[in-house]
Amino acid sequence: MMRRLTTAAACAVFALAAAGAAAQDKPQEKPKETTIVIKDDATPKAKKAAKKTADATKKAAKKTADAVKDTKVVVKDDTTPAVKKGAGVVTDAEITTAVKTKFLADSKVSGLKIDVDTDHGVVTLTGPVASAAEKAEAIRLARTTKGVSRVVSKLTVEPKQ
Repeated sequence: MMRRLTTAAACAVFALAAAGAAAQDKPQEKPKETTIVIKDDATPKAKKAAKKTADATKKAAKKTADAVKDTKVVVKDDTTPAVKKGAGVVTDAEITTAVKTKFLADSKVSGLKIDVDTDHGVVTLTGPVASAAEKAEAIRLARTTKGVSRVVSKLTVEPKQ
């Protein structure tokens, strides 16, 4: 990740220098505006290092712009929208936990006997249930859980003896 952002910094500085050289060749009435977009798709562990690199990129771009006559630099940091997008995604582990919690909280479903597996939002229920009503309730609870795209029932009705 550090390599990618460092390369991006070098590209940004080169682009600003090229823009500045062109600006010096032709006199302009108002400053030319250059926009640099810094994308941060790093994992949480790399966020701190990525932030330092992004700050260094901003400083280098501004320093280059200051050295080049009649150039204005605008730096847009769009890392926050990427974080907000990721926040809406529900992982398979979260789905499994939510379904299992619903089962344990419901008095009509024996949550301890039903196995819940989730793969890409598809929940598979496996295990014995005491009645068709319990089976239907387990399927309903799973379907109404956030992030579930489909429910596969492998539940077997085995009345208590």
